[in-house]
Amino acid sequence: MIDWIGEIIPLPDKMSWAEQGRIHRLSCYRDAKNALQGLTISDIAQIIKMSERQAIAFMNKMTKLKVVAKEDGMYVINPLYF
Repeated sequence: MIDWIGEIIPLPDKMSWAEQGRIHRLSCYRDAKNALQGLTISDIAQIIKMSERQAIAFMNKMTKLKVVAKEDGMYVINPLYF
């Protein structure tokens, strides 16, 4: 049995280095309790410096890879990775 507690799970192999960097940059945004913060598309586009259209395509890919989840119009990063 593998004990995953305390270990970092690697990001999916289907992600490019640029995509991994973008997700890492988004993971730095946390709330007052140090929990990962939900972000809107406009927030994401501003943080990773791309258009909203590009941000939507990027987040759709990350949702398919289960790196992020969409809840009530906000995207939340899967805490297993960070």
